Amino acid sequence: MSKKFLNQTVNVVLIILLNYLAFFVFDLKPACAYFDDEENITDSTMSIGILDLSTNSIADFSPQVTPSQVTTRTIDIKNNGNLLLQANMTIANLGDNFDLCANLDLKIMAGTATVYSGSLIELSSTPILIPAQTIQAFNFTATLSNNDPALQNKTCSFDLITNSWQDDVAIYGSSGFSDQETLANVIKSGSWDATLPPMPPEPPVMPPSSPRPGDVVINEIMWMGSQDINNPNHDGPNDQWVELKNISSGDLHLKGWYLTYKNNAGNELELITIGNNRIVKSGEYFVLSYYNKHNSAINVQPDEAMDKIFDYGAFQLKLYANSTSPILIDTAGNGNEEPTKGDKTNFYSMERNDVPSDGTNYDNWHTCLDTNSTTMYWDSDRTEQGTPGATNLSQNDLSPALDATPTPSSNSSVISNPEINPEINNIQNKDISTTHTKENTVPEETTNIKEPQTEDSSNQITTTENSPSDQPIELPIESQKAIEPTPINIKPTDSQNNNPDPNNNDT
Repeated sequence: MSKKFLNQTVNVVLIILLNYLAFFVFDLKPACAYFDDEENITDSTMSIGILDLSTNSIADFSPQVTPSQVTTRTIDIKNNGNLLLQANMTIANLGDNFDLCANLDLKIMAGTATVYSGSLIELSSTPILIPAQTIQAFNFTATLSNNDPALQNKTCSFDLITNSWQDDVAIYGSSGFSDQETLANVIKSGSWDATLPPMPPEPPVMPPSSPRPGDVVINEIMWMGSQDINNPNHDGPNDQWVELKNISSGDLHLKGWYLTYKNNAGNELELITIGNNRIVKSGEYFVLSYYNKHNSAINVQPDEAMDKIFDYGAFQLKLYANSTSPILIDTAGNGNEEPTKGDKTNFYSMERNDVPSDGTNYDNWHTCLDTNSTTMYWDSDRTEQGTPGATNLSQNDLSPALDATPTPSSNSSVISNPEINPEINNIQNKDISTTHTKENTVPEETTNIKEPQTEDSSNQITTTENSPSDQPIELPIESQKAIEPTPINIKPTDSQNNNPDPNNNDT
């Protein structure tokens, strides 16, 4: 019995050893089965958009300008990228003899189209479209508008700023790709017969003075945004805008000035730094808006796009002039509560009283009740009220200076009022944002329920007068896109580029 069991055990061991030996000798492996598939995609391409601008000019302005002799310069603007771009020109850093600069008129031609005609110191040209890989020549002609002998043998120096941005973006720097080039310029005056009778005297032109508290006020605020009526525009609570007004007696450059806001956590954060370097004349307005004209409920093109929206639970905006040290120019809101003026149920703006006084006191503000403003400054399907970029003519303004025929605001009452310059607070967590997405939302604090109006809504009609620079030049070019302000589409001449179809946007 034990012998038989032993034999069986030996046989089992031998079988196991032979199986292992077979795996090693014949390299046998376990069989594995699975599904497999592979797809190949060919002829795939990836493209990248490039926006790049360059300027070139061999000679500066020549000859010397006199009352009977103009001076000219030609500057070539080249689109080095593969995107259709729009470009405009502004001026900065006026130097040397400002009195000569102030008496020069400038005309800029792009081909046969005039993109600017006016004072040199107010230069802000109409945008034009420049196709990819195309050179557009700009011809500059400067004319002396005064034969005063005191203007002889002087020099006017300035920087010509060329801004370029994507053709489908309305405002430079608001989104998308952009580029900026700076070109130094010098215009010299010659000599002329001093015995000639001088031209009629003009008021003396002084360089913009250093900013002072109260020179500019935060004049109107749409802090609650606009009604969200689910139309193609990006309206709603993000549709905020702020209107500034120059109430000083002189002209001001606001470039480099910045607005801050107090967030719901109590910190003062930066809202926007102004990049537009146009001169804001005395009595003129400057509108900052989160959306452009096409995406906002207002029918007004803002001067600058705000980088982000602001909180209004503990509302406060501050305007600073950027000097060697920040100068607090004006304050709106007390920073303790939601604004008590303005109507977030019916969506009416908060307007500064005709006599501005201290902006931290809501008694110096009123709710806009001007039904004519809806027709004049808002899209056709809107019921909001406010006067962006125009005089506050609301019947709800109880200031003594407001009557049936309003007159411009008096400057002296603000400049001499010590309450307009509260103590400057330290700015905490300064956070500059360079881009924003239109679809960002803030906590929903608005409602679409329109309640009966309880305050006096008698009408007053306000009229505004737009400067020539606000009127874009219209050219009958079908491929031109509807961009605000409307750019001019210049077809390159043979001397510029041999692009067979400069209106072709498929670049």
